Formats: sequence, structure tokens, C-alpha cells
Amino acid sequence: MFDSFEIYVEEIIDVGDQLVVVTHERATGKGSGLPVDQRLTHIWTIRNGQVATIRSFTDRAEALSMKKG
Repeated sequence: MFDSFEIYVEEIIDVGDQLVVVTHERATGKGSGLPVDQRLTHIWTIRNGQVATIRSFTDRAEALSMKKG
């Protein structure tokens, strides 16, 4: 799907059984050559020491409002 794809972790916030992970993602579309440059905020829920779920948001404030506690 992409000729190149890079993810940079900019910030990790530990909130107990969840991690808020802010990323900067860059890619180049395969065939189209179109660039992708976006920041996403992910909420990772941890269970038994493993990632159980990941929710992704384009709006950081929305993601932070969705985390527990």
C-alpha cells in the first residue's frame, strides 16, 4: 500500500492500565506517490502485561477525553 512508511513516537503517557501514545506518521502512497503526514493519538489498553486493544484518534483532545480516570 505504501512505498515508504515511518512512525515516530512523540509522547507516551502512562495512565495505569492504559497508555496514551502520540505518534507522527509519514508515508508515500505506492503507485500514486501521494505523501501522508499526520499525527495520531492512540490509547492502548494493557491486560496481563500485553496490549489488549488500541483505539486511534486524529484529535488528541478527543483521545485524552476517552481514556479512563
